Amino acid sequence: MSCSASQKKKVGGFEPADPNDPKIIEIATWAVDEYNKEKGTCLKFAAIWKADQQVVSGMRYSFTLKVANGENFNICLAQVYDQPWTNTRRLVGFEVTVNERIAIAN
Repeated sequence: MSCSASQKKKVGGFEPADPNDPKIIEIATWAVDEYNKEKGTCLKFAAIWKADQQVVSGMRYSFTLKVANGENFNICLAQVYDQPWTNTRRLVGFEVTVNERIAIAN
């Protein structure tokens, strides 16, 4: 007897999200803007490298982002909690992991 893919999923765990989905892009951009407000930085959203989502009492998003920092680019890890029906959105975490020149292919 084999297990189906749905039986192997971890209940309540993170699932991949489409990084090209306009809602996902909007939330990721918001995360960078919110970080800038909190820290007084001027990072600019460039791309989503990875996006995951988790159903909680709302939605929790986890992103690996590419952001512009002047002439350099950073890789950042961000987490956002979103509960649209209460107009709640919080930046749960934001970590700049790489700060160097990275060639960007468009």
